[in-house]
Amino acid sequence: MASIPQEELYSRIRRLQRIILEKHLDAAFIIQKADLFYFAGTAQSSVLCVPVEGAPLLIVKKSYERACKESALENIVYLPSYGELPNLLREHKVTHLDHIGMEFDVIPTSLFYTYQKMFPKAGFEDVSMAIRKIRMVKSGYEIDMMRKAGKISGAVLEEVKNK
Repeated sequence: MASIPQEELYSRIRRLQRIILEKHLDAAFIIQKADLFYFAGTAQSSVLCVPVEGAPLLIVKKSYERACKESALENIVYLPSYGELPNLLREHKVTHLDHIGMEFDVIPTSLFYTYQKMFPKAGFEDVSMAIRKIRMVKSGYEIDMMRKAGKISGAVLEEVKNK
């Protein structure tokens, strides 16, 4: 069962798509686990391809079944090997990738070089700060979850205090 409601995920993705459009990018690849969880609802080993318009594609390398259970996204596919990523994207009609955004603040340089080799004609741009700005502004859903977490923490502290 998905932990983050579908509408919440798609709202977050639409905010990212507006930034992708402003930056004149064709898509963003989300790889870092915390950002994957924020935008896809799962932290499984995967790549979330967010095109400038249209539906995102969650491409899962490991724990595909678990990702399908955790994420409320509609387009989730299995990736047999990272070398297949360009072909898989083409199969799913993601063909225009001249300018790609990535999280430069958290991905290892070796992984960046791997993506450069897979997409040799593409230019890459950092979208780290844009993602941080999106995540800074809390939705009603997020505020509600924080309130619930606060109540649970308070109940735990009361229980400990009474022991």
